Amino acid sequence: MEEAIKKLGILMTSTLVEDNFNGIKGDHKHSIVLVRGDRAMAIEYTSGHGFRTHPVTGKPPRCPWDYTLTVHEMEENKKTTPNEPVLLDVLYSLVTDSSGVRHGQSFEEWCGEYGYDTDSRSAEKVFDACVDQWRNLIQLGLDLDAMEILFEDY
Repeated sequence: MEEAIKKLGILMTSTLVEDNFNGIKGDHKHSIVLVRGDRAMAIEYTSGHGFRTHPVTGKPPRCPWDYTLTVHEMEENKKTTPNEPVLLDVLYSLVTDSSGVRHGQSFEEWCGEYGYDTDSRSAEKVFDACVDQWRNLIQLGLDLDAMEILFEDY
């Protein structure tokens, strides 16, 4: 799979723009730019606290839902830093996020499949973002049928 992604010739740059992790919960956001030849697309990419690493142990933070964290564990969690996004993960997210709209789902059908309320402005905003991502992937010149097959078991 990684070899197939490498053959696409996509270059990715990433800049951490926000880190909201407080030792228990939160996320972090990266500004991502994907470049393929003379075409480019920019997105905001969000990851949860499972995509962080402790500088000494190399491990992700302890999960607060497994049990109650001690004060020491929370302080150690705060020392973790966000991992750099990986091109494979970013492309997977983009392809899967846009697959519903790509296959002709209406807003109402999309809401039903993904659990959104059809009377929600925020749902409409997410739907529109998926449409934009789909269009940007096309502009990058990607074969989305091949990408969906590639990511079937990812």
